[in-house]
Amino acid sequence: MPKARQYLPTLLLALGVLATTPACTAGIYATSHGGYSQDFERRAYGNGFRIGRERGYDDVRHRRDFSYSRHSTYRDADDGYRRDDGHRDAYRQTFRRGFENGYSEGFNGRR
Repeated sequence: MPKARQYLPTLLLALGVLATTPACTAGIYATSHGGYSQDFERRAYGNGFRIGRERGYDDVRHRRDFSYSRHSTYRDADDGYRRDDGHRDAYRQTFRRGFENGYSEGFNGRR
């Protein structure tokens, strides 16, 4: 019996990992104010990317220097956010990542 007790913490840890793995691989994340899913991140990133690409194209047309941080849309980072999405800061972080990538694509002329 003493050997069984020795392996109990390891067994419990393994069971915990197995129980949480499906949620991680499905792309589902939780917040303290409810949940948001892969769709939440896809929408935030997509909104940021689309707007960032437009701003990048526009800056090239107007011969401005490369700078996504000059745009208030980037600084605010809440276009398309809905109150039931959960944490606004999580949305903003993902939106800005999309904006940066879209802006770089638009500014550098990749289509």
